[in-house]
Amino acid sequence: MLLALLLLVAFAGLIVLLSSRYVQVGEVRVPEVVGGGVQDASRSLRALGFEVSTYIDAAATAAPESVTAQTPAAGAVVRRGRGVALGVSARGDGGMPNLVGLTQAQATVRLEEAQLEVARLGYRHAPQAEGTVLSQRPAAGSTRADPAVQLTVSLGPPPRRVALPEVVGERVDVARRRLERLGFRRVELVPTRLGAPGVNAQSPRAGVRTEVSAQVTLYYTVGNRQVVPVPAVVGLDVQGAAERLQGAGLRVGWVVPETFDPTQPRGVLSVTPEDYTLWGTAVTLRTNGNAGTFRAREPALPQSRFAGPQVTGSQTTARPNTLEQPGGAVTPGQTGAAAARLPATGGREIPISIDPANYSFLQGRAYTLRVEVTDAAGDRVALSRTMGPDEVVQDTVVVYGEAELRMYIDGQIILAYNPPNP
Repeated sequence: MLLALLLLVAFAGLIVLLSSRYVQVGEVRVPEVVGGGVQDASRSLRALGFEVSTYIDAAATAAPESVTAQTPAAGAVVRRGRGVALGVSARGDGGMPNLVGLTQAQATVRLEEAQLEVARLGYRHAPQAEGTVLSQRPAAGSTRADPAVQLTVSLGPPPRRVALPEVVGERVDVARRRLERLGFRRVELVPTRLGAPGVNAQSPRAGVRTEVSAQVTLYYTVGNRQVVPVPAVVGLDVQGAAERLQGAGLRVGWVVPETFDPTQPRGVLSVTPEDYTLWGTAVTLRTNGNAGTFRAREPALPQSRFAGPQVTGSQTTARPNTLEQPGGAVTPGQTGAAAARLPATGGREIPISIDPANYSFLQGRAYTLRVEVTDAAGDRVALSRTMGPDEVVQDTVVVYGEAELRMYIDGQIILAYNPPNP
């Protein structure tokens, strides 16, 4: 037992001795190494127990590969084993570094280390990966009289070009997946007609070879009675917004009050959906605080007849919906031979109503409205009128049999639909 006790005491003493060597680290004064060569400085510092790291001093004007700065400074007393950072002069023999094959970021760093800068960047498609330096001027190794360098960088391989397939007549989802399988990622869907669902036009047209990065637009037919624009209701209270939406054939869905912000307009802040949507859609309103309540009503149905006044500026005058001519009813805007070709019977009146207040881009300026019709009587311009600022259009056109109406404002289509044919 006595022997075991002695061994235990000896072992404990050994542990204490070894621990003191790790816990108690001696202090060392950092020597002055600035001005000397980086190799000699590193050897002397490591001999004293320091960890040495270096960095390029791009602004240095000292001899090549010489130490220009040190941290900690000379004379500082620090613990043995601490790291010392040395700044090293990068100014060499004037030879241009080789940058070809580096990434643009790597080339920029290499030039900064050599006290050079990029004066001009050019780009072109190449087999090399995007961002790779393809060429440089001056060439690598040449004597540089000018610190400015020109680089040409790769944009990657040229985009793949594909001949667009014919997708007119296909379902929209099928057509989009077909294009995506070919590599197209920017496929825009635009509803332009009402009728049997499907793609009715495409741009670019089928057969055109185009880059897969280009946008492809598919115009499709909506299987619903009417596509309507969402009117402008921002700034109105909820009741006013509900009445305007109801008049456009829409209805109020959720009303989401946001925290009141005095810097924002009172009332409705935004609507979802916006732009165009299907008749009867529930529209979500986001309001600035509590914007009041509203009485729910059903959206206005498309009417088979319209008999109302035409509003022109501040005056209201009665306007007949059709002009009675020999040979049948004449659509407003039709005269002469075009009017005489219309069938004498079987026509029905379709209301045309445009209120600039529902279109933010029309408010406060004059505009031109044109309505084109395609029906049993053929293709024709049924209505063409230039209106003053904020002037409302309320009129009708006469169609025969199955028909399609297209409404344009200043030459841009805003609505295309097939009116009901009882």
